[in-house]
Amino acid sequence: MKICPHLVDFMTLCLVWKNGGQIHFASDSRISFGNNLYADVAIKVFSIPVKIYTATDAQTGQRSLDYDHNIGMCFAGSTTNAYLVKESVYEVLQHLQYTPYTDFSMKGISRLVSKFYEHTSRRICEQIGDCGIADFFLGGYCPAARTLRVYKFTIDNSVHPIVANYEEVLLTDGIELLGSGSTRAREVLNYNQNIDRFRLLKDIIKDITIPSVGGNIQYGRFENNDFIVKGVQDYEINANGRVNVRFNLRGTELYKDDFACDYDDFHISYSFILPFKVEIDEAIDNQQ
Repeated sequence: MKICPHLVDFMTLCLVWKNGGQIHFASDSRISFGNNLYADVAIKVFSIPVKIYTATDAQTGQRSLDYDHNIGMCFAGSTTNAYLVKESVYEVLQHLQYTPYTDFSMKGISRLVSKFYEHTSRRICEQIGDCGIADFFLGGYCPAARTLRVYKFTIDNSVHPIVANYEEVLLTDGIELLGSGSTRAREVLNYNQNIDRFRLLKDIIKDITIPSVGGNIQYGRFENNDFIVKGVQDYEINANGRVNVRFNLRGTELYKDDFACDYDDFHISYSFILPFKVEIDEAIDNQQ
């Protein structure tokens, strides 16, 4: 394998967890370029539409749409690889057909995604070696099992050419991790398995010993078997001890500065989760 060039791009931490049947995807927003360079604008959590049709009837020319759901993806690793894989499957997964012999399941969808993943990873890693590797989670509604299922995609770079692997995870309640912050996250979980998942992620984002993880929390979850990206309400305390409440959509703080709405602007409408509401309320009370 070739040695990584001086300037490469990495996305660094994502986690998925299952609690009481509800499945959540979350990550930080940092993209690192090596040599202590970074920008907190990476998009790591995606909602991808999947449409699966019956085969076209030879006599009527008609077909029916038998699967119409949004699946979730969350990446860590090479940004270049991640975005190329995402763009490839984004288009293809909206134009699927099945026959009586098709594995009409999330495993079947994952098998197809793995082909694009392996093809893209091989081409990129031929040029930049292990720096081209991206790993990710993929989850969605499985029509065969009639439940949500999550798969973890990784690259085996011990063989040549490299091979893409995928395996089902979160068969029961639990958490799965990918990225450079995973080691620290596992240490925390070994000490406190019940730590709030958003608190776990925020603590690693704020940990200066892990500079490859940073920026805003980004998040998505399944609602009615569709993956929905949510904004995240967060906060910081400024140098004057005042609480600054932020409404973050991935790497962007909405409703402020460039994104403050003028009277003739479109309004960006997202649902927000409030994982730190208790902390925010306490901090506001303390400043009064």
